[in-house]
Amino acid sequence: AFDKEREFTSNASHELMTPISILQTNVENMMMEENISDDLLEKVSSMMKTLNRLKKIVHSLLFISRIENDQFSKADAINVYDLSVEVMEELSPWLETKSIHFTNEIRKGISLKNVNRDLLFQLLYNLVNNAIRYNKENGDIHLSDHYVPGATYTLMIKDTGVGIPAEDISTIFNRFKKSGSSNGEGYGLGLSIVKSIVLFHGFTIEVTSDPGNGSVFSIVVPGSSVENITAGKGK
Repeated sequence: AFDKEREFTSNASHELMTPISILQTNVENMMMEENISDDLLEKVSSMMKTLNRLKKIVHSLLFISRIENDQFSKADAINVYDLSVEVMEELSPWLETKSIHFTNEIRKGISLKNVNRDLLFQLLYNLVNNAIRYNKENGDIHLSDHYVPGATYTLMIKDTGVGIPAEDISTIFNRFKKSGSSNGEGYGLGLSIVKSIVLFHGFTIEVTSDPGNGSVFSIVVPGSSVENITAGKGK
């Protein structure tokens, strides 16, 4: 059943790209018409936004399909602290928009080996982006880690956001299950991508949440994938 689901995701996504691109081109041509009225331009612009959203969804499904079909290498070694800093630098404008306070207590000396750097960047980016998106004004996001030598390394993303209802936690990673957040929006495909990246690397992900007070996403990495441990701590 999983193989059929994966095959459907890949095939359907590829098939959708052509008609979406054709529609997008036609809409762009309409927007360039000299005699287009303001009312029609507004409607066409709305169509373009819908097409862009649809295109983003299809790209996400294709991305998931590539991960599940092992189309990425696992030959990189990454410093977790450096990766977290890079992610936060890219997301800093969002933090400022909602006046969210960010703290990073990830150890500076931990590296993960036999991984794909781009995928891990996307994983952390998606989780922190969600922590910002579903957070409260003047809220907090806290990155930390825990290492048990020879056993596991755990990376934790904690926020003070709206939280996730208990009945939704088991389905938030399922791309075909529509879950609703506390603010009435769906969780989208971001968490499905996260789960695919986690499984691709042989990691696990755990979620705890207190609706109204925030959530904690924990990425658990087997000790065999961890090296270069020092006592340094990020600020």
